[in-house]
Amino acid sequence: MEAEEGLSLRLDRHRGARTLAARVANRDHDRFVGRSAQLEFFERCLDGELTASVILVHGPGGIGKSTLLREIARRAQARRYEIFSVEGRELPPMPDALEAVLSGARTSERPLVLIDTYERMSALDGYLRRGLLPSLSERAVIVIAGREPPDPGWFTGGWEGVATELALGSLDRDEALSLLASRGLSDDRAGAVVEWAADRRWRSPWPPTPPRRTANGVRPRGRKSPKSCAR
Repeated sequence: MEAEEGLSLRLDRHRGARTLAARVANRDHDRFVGRSAQLEFFERCLDGELTASVILVHGPGGIGKSTLLREIARRAQARRYEIFSVEGRELPPMPDALEAVLSGARTSERPLVLIDTYERMSALDGYLRRGLLPSLSERAVIVIAGREPPDPGWFTGGWEGVATELALGSLDRDEALSLLASRGLSDDRAGAVVEWAADRRWRSPWPPTPPRRTANGVRPRGRKSPKSCAR
């Protein structure tokens, strides 16, 4: 399932025209707004400046996890990573099914593995840590996104040296206004929409789950920054 959902930016060599996938990807990129701190962190991981190789993204449904993963894929492709994408809603939580999709990642020198909707596949935690991920290139970057915080097993047995947790929250006010402007709403109503959304977030009966370990520079407000994971 490599380079799905418009992640590929390759040209159609036979006709010299851009593919429909490229048009979709360009449109998706043009509409992407915000997440500058998270993207800076991911780019440092892709560039080998940080020791984090497994990034465990989590947040409520609709917060923007899938959109963020698509933007990460585009930036990784520009760095000549080979992209391998898995959508948890489309696969049974069985090792054989995941092996079939990610078999090429084992032989890739520079793979980026993106696993989305991981809450549907969390039963494969042990298999990923014991079987698949250890066999990947040391230059591999793996991003796993789901609604639930990661299992504690990701932070024991040596994995704590390469795995990090990233709790994805709401856009800040400026980013939210930019998002609305990109959708054609830039008048006085935009501020009211942002305030309404913020009020609904704070009134939610489900408090956010505090992260066990958060990527440097993208910690929730009020939490101390973890020690730098620079190489």
